[in-house]
Amino acid sequence: GRVTVVGKFWQEDMSWFEGQPTENAPAKRYGTALFRLDERCVVVYGGRNFNEHFNDCWLIITESLTWVPIRMGGDIPPALCFASSDVTENGRMLLFGGSTADAAASNDLYLADGAPLLSLSQNKAIQWQQERAGGAVPPPRSGATLNMVNGRAVLFGGCNKSDFYNDIHYYDLEGKKWTKPSVG
Repeated sequence: GRVTVVGKFWQEDMSWFEGQPTENAPAKRYGTALFRLDERCVVVYGGRNFNEHFNDCWLIITESLTWVPIRMGGDIPPALCFASSDVTENGRMLLFGGSTADAAASNDLYLADGAPLLSLSQNKAIQWQQERAGGAVPPPRSGATLNMVNGRAVLFGGCNKSDFYNDIHYYDLEGKKWTKPSVG
């Protein structure tokens, strides 16, 4: 298998190669959120370049190096860069925080079912849902790490305009609740 880094690919022989973009490719950008759905499908959301922030969503099919735009519906997240992302075992994509076009940090959490993107159809669409989470909601931030561990989302670190964080927060997807554990 290959590991994808938006247009660059890590091969099993431990070398990088650059994928040739198809005609239908996203604009160049950095600060994207990446969702690995399986070994052949990776979703890219948002990011920015020097002139613009993006809230578009793209699927790259790693076997053919093909970009496919994804139509979005529901509670579409705003243009974000440095948002945190991961995928649950059943293919739900989580998108947390990030920095908006006006450089404000966010603490919004969005979910979308990525499973429909695994079909061979070129007609790709997802429905985002903004979570109305309770509990100890983390302060707004961008650049944090978000990983699924034992069925819950674990958020670590990040920053906003004035603070850097080294805290940990757990999100229970079923209970829709954040908790901040005591770390000793």
